[in-house]
Amino acid sequence: MSFMLQSPARDGADATPDLLDIIMQALEVTGRIPDEQPETAFPGCFTADRITGFYLEPRNGGWVSAITFTDLPPGMPNCLGSPDEMPYEDPRGAFLHGAGILCEIVTGSRDLPFMVVGGQLVMVAYRA
Repeated sequence: MSFMLQSPARDGADATPDLLDIIMQALEVTGRIPDEQPETAFPGCFTADRITGFYLEPRNGGWVSAITFTDLPPGMPNCLGSPDEMPYEDPRGAFLHGAGILCEIVTGSRDLPFMVVGGQLVMVAYRA
């Protein structure tokens, strides 16, 4: 699987979608984004409208994911993700962990809007 480690420049139509865009588009196409913010196991300030990014980074000999937020109350961390002390062996594990957190914040469920087949993300959507 190919993963972007940081957000691309958003100055042109040829820019590759970043990880946040890919997941949000998959959730939208599959009809999984609710009209209202669902309840989650996270503090109430971690809402879909405050998400600013989803990144993978090398840490401590492995990979971690981070979902970043804006406009959080004082004292709250500005990101959620996998712990730096327990990195995944490869980017795929970190991506799937972070994608699950992102899906829970947006939809109320950690169910992913795609499957991983080999090195590809596969999404199936049907609209009547």
